[in-house]
Amino acid sequence: MTWYSKLKSFIDNILHVDISTFRLNSPNIKLKAKNSIVIIKNPDKDPLSFDKNEERITINIDKLEREQQEELGKIIKEAFEEDKELFKENLLEYAGELDDYKEEDPDKELLGYFKDKLTKEDFEILRISLFLRSRHRLKENVSKIKEDIVKKFGDRGKNIANLCSTEYFENFIKPLWEVIHESIEDQGTADIEFYKIFELIVKNGLLAVFVHHYMTADKLSSLITKRIEESVRYGFAMVSEQLYIHALSRQNVKTVVDWVENHGVKIKAEIIVQGKDFITVAIPIDHELFEEDS
Repeated sequence: MTWYSKLKSFIDNILHVDISTFRLNSPNIKLKAKNSIVIIKNPDKDPLSFDKNEERITINIDKLEREQQEELGKIIKEAFEEDKELFKENLLEYAGELDDYKEEDPDKELLGYFKDKLTKEDFEILRISLFLRSRHRLKENVSKIKEDIVKKFGDRGKNIANLCSTEYFENFIKPLWEVIHESIEDQGTADIEFYKIFELIVKNGLLAVFVHHYMTADKLSSLITKRIEESVRYGFAMVSEQLYIHALSRQNVKTVVDWVENHGVKIKAEIIVQGKDFITVAIPIDHELFEEDS
């Protein structure tokens, strides 16, 4: 049982309220409780209360017995350890979905692989981004999670989430780690080289172009030129022979297809996978060949 299930059980068993089926003045309507759970210590307050918008649930530990306080303390500690900073003010908003995600555990192998390879913050961003990706694949609205990732982690969070959504960690960053550590004998030096390249990828979006709604085929062509020049300058051709273009939505797919037809043939751009609402194109990182087309 994860922390959210334990918390629901605690509130139900100790305070005799089922928070999944409770709303102010009506015990049979689902509680919204969107934003936070607040723990207070006040002898004049009720053991459990809700704000007028039903977006905050307040538990008063002063009205709990010592054993109950200890039990609640363990649950909150577990919640904080599992969900870190991003979720601590949105426990009820994401908790049910996060609970389901942890039970499904679809990304256990990937998280296990990167746990000791990324910084603490980057690993946390990856973990949350994988959670976001899993909900998106279930056709759920993930806009609030995206907003919170950017709010908490800025452009770095956004970039890692984008890389995660296009399976870059599985298909490029994991192989990148393995190639570098196989080719460099000293593992400390290999770590340094990996982090240098990883930082460039995350910070600058190198090796990946994400096509957005307002990007024209001409703007895409200019961005590809810039990415290839950066890739050659930083020696990325030694790491990967391909630059990848990713697009979601039919309009963005059309932009990429138009670019491939008008600019991509000569530089050997290849459509790797395409559907109505998605496309991935690989371009050989060949600076001289690309200059001939520009």
